[in-house]
This record gives sequence, C-alpha cells and structure tokens, in this order.
Amino acid sequence: MYYTVYQWLAVATLALALYASNVGRMYFLAVVSLALIATAAWKPALAYSGWFAIVVVAIFNALTALAPIAILRKVRKNFAEEGVDAEVILGAMCAYLYIGFWFALINRSVAVLSKAPFFVQPGPKTW
Repeated sequence: MYYTVYQWLAVATLALALYASNVGRMYFLAVVSLALIATAAWKPALAYSGWFAIVVVAIFNALTALAPIAILRKVRKNFAEEGVDAEVILGAMCAYLYIGFWFALINRSVAVLSKAPFFVQPGPKTW
C-alpha cells in the first residue's frame, strides 16, 4: 500500500518538475502518460515477475531520470540569460535532490526485483 502511494507521488513530482521546467507540450504529455502507464502496471508486473516486471521498472526509472535533465536545462538557460540568481540556485538544488531521489528509486527497484536479499545484513524488512 505504502509503495503504491509513493509511486503516484513520484509521478506527480515528475509532472510538476517537467511543467516548471517549461518543456514542450508534446514532450510533457508523452513522458507523463508513459509514467502513469508504468505506475499503473507496476503492481501487476511485480505479481507476475519475469521480464515484464523488469521492463516496467526500467521504464519508470528511465522516465524519472528525465526530470533532473529538464531542470538543469532550464537552470542553464536562466544562468546564460540572467546570471546567478535565486531561481538558478534553487533549480540547481532541486536537480541535486532529484538525482538523489533517483538513486534511491534505483536502489529500491533492485531490492524489489531481486530474488535474493539485496542487503547483506539480516534484519527487519521495513522501509
């Protein structure tokens, strides 16, 4: 249950980051639509496992990686036009945090997809 809410919040964050970065309308619709489809297919894919689960997880992770790219593109454009200001600094910080989120998502995806324990130390399997 918790992971499903997490997935939908990740899609909402992706959509907001792309919207704030002023990407093209078609690009925005394509990426957000694919992310919504991948999120909806996440739970059924993990139930069947196999190649379908790997494809769904890989697509979701790849789409999530597009947000910091769009943010940094906008930061570079603002930096070239106006120099360093609050928007450039905050945009760079957002991209930095989003990249950290992306690595955490990849870590969690590997843990979900692997058949063997992902971490070496035994312990409770909680978030």
